[in-house]
Amino acid sequence: MNDQNGTVRSVDRALSILKCFTQKRSKIGLSEMSRLVDLPKSTVYRLLMSLKKSGFLIEDRTTETYCLSMLMFRLGNVAALNSTILDASIDDLDRVSSKTNETVSLNIVVGLQRVAIKQLESSHDLRQFVKVGEGLPLCSGASGNSLLAYLPKDQIKEIYQKEKAEGTVSKNFEDLLEKLKEIRNKGFAYSEGDRIQGATAISAPIFDNTGACVASVTVSGPSVRFTNEKADYFIKSVVDTAASISKKLGFEGVD
Repeated sequence: MNDQNGTVRSVDRALSILKCFTQKRSKIGLSEMSRLVDLPKSTVYRLLMSLKKSGFLIEDRTTETYCLSMLMFRLGNVAALNSTILDASIDDLDRVSSKTNETVSLNIVVGLQRVAIKQLESSHDLRQFVKVGEGLPLCSGASGNSLLAYLPKDQIKEIYQKEKAEGTVSKNFEDLLEKLKEIRNKGFAYSEGDRIQGATAISAPIFDNTGACVASVTVSGPSVRFTNEKADYFIKSVVDTAASISKKLGFEGVD
């Protein structure tokens, strides 16, 4: 059915559902969704089923919630070519790539995973790389930890429990929380052989004008090249790069 303004009401309603998902509200149940879009549960349920069938949403039957699918990320990745964060980051990513000659990646949280949306590979024959758009754990590795550290505790616990069940994390929850606290205090994450044996990564958070962590920048490569002297240099390079990108996004720092 078309509205008087020429739009299709069912499409408008489906889009209003998709717009409810945010980084802080990545999973939503039927009742909450009904409240957010101000529609009856029966109507919202039909829309959710249509979006799920079309591949835009994933249903978690354990928690009775819905989240965006990787199809949404792939569509978003097209838009990200001209997005603010990518535009703000590209010069800094090129600069740190040239300075370190190690693989540099720009990462975000998608659902309950870490995803690289941009990668600049090292010119070394032996180098670290990840697939752009591939979902990876948040509880393991510097790239994931630097993002995880700034999520709400209940969301951190949800992610931890999921990855624990999948066998992708071995540390206990309290140890993870202590590690994330250390990352927030230092302003960067460092991992050696955490996710991939023989690989080292250094990652720092990127903040927007509201102070929210919206991404992380990572330098990674074989551990044999991350000597103490180089590691110190890489840490400074990554932290400075993240700060520069954050400034371009309007972040004014912590008072």
